[in-house]
Amino acid sequence: MSARFQTARTVAISRLIRESDVLSSRRHRNDLHREQVIYDMLCELWPAKDRRDRLRLVAMASSGALRIAVDAWLEQGGKRQLTKFVQDAFANLKAAI
Repeated sequence: MSARFQTARTVAISRLIRESDVLSSRRHRNDLHREQVIYDMLCELWPAKDRRDRLRLVAMASSGALRIAVDAWLEQGGKRQLTKFVQDAFANLKAAI
């Protein structure tokens, strides 16, 4: 999946999005949607209602880790593979909990 993000064009578009309030707001909505999709999928895997708060937390943390990975990748101009940043972000999340 991350291979499609490995271009200078993607880095340039992402920077443009970050510099625009309107586009940045749209990105935030997309982030929230991704978080909801992750949560819904986790609820399908573990449907017990007593797990919902924990699954929501996992969805939020996972989405946040992904955002941190993409932000770090963009800050470095996409010079290193995005998958490495994603692995690092999730390793940091695991170490934090």
